[in-house]
Amino acid sequence: MQLDLRFSNNLIDIEKEGIDIAFRVRNPVIDNWVIRELKLTHNLLCVHPNYEHHTITHPEQLEDHPKVTCLGLVPWQLKNQQTSEEYSFNPNTHVRLEVDEIQMMKQAVESGVGISYIPDYIALPLIEATKLKRILPDWKSNGQPFSILYRDRKQIPYRVRLLIEHTLQHFTNV
Repeated sequence: MQLDLRFSNNLIDIEKEGIDIAFRVRNPVIDNWVIRELKLTHNLLCVHPNYEHHTITHPEQLEDHPKVTCLGLVPWQLKNQQTSEEYSFNPNTHVRLEVDEIQMMKQAVESGVGISYIPDYIALPLIEATKLKRILPDWKSNGQPFSILYRDRKQIPYRVRLLIEHTLQHFTNV
């Protein structure tokens, strides 16, 4: 089995590109494609562990701090898990870096460039390894479905079916 992996935050035409399987956050509607939700993801506010963030007690205070943004992840939609207060933060000042790929954003935050809004599946292992620090821990985005998409057809190639089954089994055990 040979994998051709492409990572992009841009919405590409998976049908036109001849892609067998796609993974997407949020559920796009695509005719003749099966969409299977794998898990809900949340975005968290993170920073380099040495960054002085203790004065930040509400997302509105992020305005004067350096930020790293990623295309497709703006505005930062946040909800307080204790009070249910919702806050939409549009990081448009003190943006030190804007990227179009989540891994580049993560690298920038790990390097101390600024605060960012990072998906939990990337942030949590780095927080546990003390490579990132979560700020405003009561705040996170609402859940967004992370899904696998594949063509709805009777004759799915065996290699594609194996990868689908392996992915579904992996997320069932997570």
